Amino acid sequence: MSFEGKTVRRMKDSMGNTVCFFLATETMKKNYQLYGEVINFDTTYRMIKRLSPYGEKYAVSYFFAQDTDLRFVMTGVCFYVKDQKMLLKSCFEFYFDLVCEGVMPFVIFTDDIIPLNEAILEVKKERNYKF
Repeated sequence: MSFEGKTVRRMKDSMGNTVCFFLATETMKKNYQLYGEVINFDTTYRMIKRLSPYGEKYAVSYFFAQDTDLRFVMTGVCFYVKDQKMLLKSCFEFYFDLVCEGVMPFVIFTDDIIPLNEAILEVKKERNYKF
């Protein structure tokens, strides 16, 4: 789905509830093209006040790069309900498909969360990415 310069991808559960939501604007994509050699992925847990279908708050994860003036620029954002490997994997698949467009970062810095690390390694292996 795409509207007004924004690219959105959603993942729904078997009951039709949105469990993962990814957003990237044209500016975010341009930021990645210019500065995407090193990506920072950071999560803010339980910060979105709107409750999920499961009665939990959404976690928000941000993809950032650093520009030539050492400022952080956003390259994508993902909302999801649980720290499940499947949902984190979807965040990265959406990011790689919609933002990276085949040009992978050299390095990704993340939180030290086991499901997150497993999700990244799984996507990397499945797609034969080298970073």
